[in-house]
Amino acid sequence: MKNFHILTEASPWFILLCLLAGAGYAWLLYSKKGPWNTSTKRTLLTMRFVLASTLFFLLMAPFLKLVKNYFEKPALVIALDNSQSIPLATDSLKLMQLKSQLKAFIATMDKENLKVEIQTFGKTTKNPEDISFSSKTTDLHKLLSTINDNYENRNLAGILLISDGIFNEGLDPLYEQYPIPLYSVGLGDTTEKKDLKVSSLRYNKIVYAGNKFPIQAEFENKGFAGKVKIYLKKGKQTIEQKTITLDENKKFIQTTFLVNPEKAGLQHYTVGASVLPGDFSSENNIAHAYVKVIQGKENVLIVAFTPHPDIKAIRAALEKKENYDVEVYIPGINELKKRKNDLIIFHQFPSLYNSKPALVKQLMQASKGRFFILGNQTNIQQFNQINPALTIQTSNQKDFVTAALNPHFEKFRINPEQEKIINTYPPVSVPFGNYSIRGNTDVIFYQKIGSTVSETPLLLTTTKDENKTAIFTGDGLWLWRLNEYQKTKNTEVFDNLITSLVQYLSSKEDKRKFKVYPVKNEFKESDKIVFESELYNDVYERVYDKKITLNIKNEAGGIKQYAFTPTEANTQFEVKGLNPGLYSYTASTKYEAKTESVSGQFAIRRVMLEAMNTTANFNLLRELSKKSGGDFVTLDNFSKLPELIKPTEKKSIIHSNEEYQELINLPWLFAFLLLLVSLEWGIRKYSGGY
Repeated sequence: MKNFHILTEASPWFILLCLLAGAGYAWLLYSKKGPWNTSTKRTLLTMRFVLASTLFFLLMAPFLKLVKNYFEKPALVIALDNSQSIPLATDSLKLMQLKSQLKAFIATMDKENLKVEIQTFGKTTKNPEDISFSSKTTDLHKLLSTINDNYENRNLAGILLISDGIFNEGLDPLYEQYPIPLYSVGLGDTTEKKDLKVSSLRYNKIVYAGNKFPIQAEFENKGFAGKVKIYLKKGKQTIEQKTITLDENKKFIQTTFLVNPEKAGLQHYTVGASVLPGDFSSENNIAHAYVKVIQGKENVLIVAFTPHPDIKAIRAALEKKENYDVEVYIPGINELKKRKNDLIIFHQFPSLYNSKPALVKQLMQASKGRFFILGNQTNIQQFNQINPALTIQTSNQKDFVTAALNPHFEKFRINPEQEKIINTYPPVSVPFGNYSIRGNTDVIFYQKIGSTVSETPLLLTTTKDENKTAIFTGDGLWLWRLNEYQKTKNTEVFDNLITSLVQYLSSKEDKRKFKVYPVKNEFKESDKIVFESELYNDVYERVYDKKITLNIKNEAGGIKQYAFTPTEANTQFEVKGLNPGLYSYTASTKYEAKTESVSGQFAIRRVMLEAMNTTANFNLLRELSKKSGGDFVTLDNFSKLPELIKPTEKKSIIHSNEEYQELINLPWLFAFLLLLVSLEWGIRKYSGGY
């Protein structure tokens, strides 16, 4: 529905002037005698009057105000749980019946002036036949929240949730407040079925070749008694097999397999139980473990002049990670072991009392990773000579500062929650004086004095000639760990900071000119499998538009080949058609008449969440409906829904939309004036005028 108004910024009296000017102009033109009769003369005079008055009026720049009204019908959104647990516990005939009932329901609601849409996990449709129960996870909270967000400030009459009430991702939907009635239809079966499944699998994701590690499996038993065989496989090879006794009164059984990985790489292990007669689902009888086996640990050496609480704090943080082997060397107390170190931590060393320049030189040459921690015993003058990043001029006075995170630091991630904990750390003692930064450095923390953040570094890193160096200018690092434990009962943030820094300093620079790698080592089967590509020339500038061939081999030896050409706008490539399992890949490209190649491994994990629980939870659906003012029915009572929903029907909402347009730009007005001029000219010519 539309209505319009013609508006102008000039006074309405100017319209009268336009009419008078048009009348005067027409009278002057046709007042003298011509070769036409009286009626023709009047017709011509009227045409010229309308034409001239309209043109004069257009000089006032009038505009047209259009008011458009449209009706928004009330909407009912069907939130349909299309997860895999639905067909596992619901008869296929009932699912077909559900689709036909949905069609009839949508037609009925349309007659009742209700607009109906179906929202599933990640998809909106109006046709029930488009629904396939294939979602590998169920997040009812996200499904309902998405509907609320999409229909915010819109005419939403209600939500109809069709589900079995089982969710395995996201928040409990009962925690959310729903401002409109939520009706629910229960699918599936609420009775527990006989089932034996692997409920959990515990193992270390990173282990070392030659070191045995445990895989602990927990089986959940519902209704079985007697013996069952369980096994551990690597690929298709059975490594170990056991027989366990099931007891109907004992729901959970734990068992442990001890595995000895012999070679480095990504390894795929499967734990499972044989299928018993009457077992409701065999899909949840197995679970998969993907373990990264590495050849050796990172060696970290801490060199100090005397024992100190900092050393214990750093060592405790690193020893939480199995891939670090930490040794402490204090001259005069223990011997320096002969081994290759990936990182050396100099704690208040070189010292004021025993600087040992020959030892410092030997250690500096022995590792490409160095971490200096300053303190009251540090020989600042010698420190200035041996480190590549910082010069401190001090009169041996001290200051107390706290840490302020540099928001532009990107070498490793410190998230906002971690930053909040770091901001509560107590002050540390630092040398008071002038700090001069040398070379290209990245500051992690600045010194904060009271509420003022200075430009003086507290913790910084630098890289020079492939040597990575970090410097902590404070004394009292151990207080940070102790303070965090007192406040949070754990030391997660401090330990993460130390291990991230050590990992960065001990990691080797990858100087390869060609790299192709998956964006993560382990994907869920519902994830997109994406590869990143990098190609560099001799001066390490990025090169694009070179065809890359990617061969991916599965555990059975089958190979799939892909080809893609990276561009500056997109260097990633999505791989499709891969089933869960362990894969190795080889990528190659030709650049400057030379073939470059790279290889690696990745895993795709099967998502078994939907098969882990198939017992419908109608109580959750009832609570949701009761809480929001709706009703709950089972699938057998689906036909009652129209009567339940009808009394709460909302009315259509009228929306108005105003549009403004200059009158001179209207095409129909131009056509009218052109027609008027043409008719006048035609009549004059026909009557013998000029």
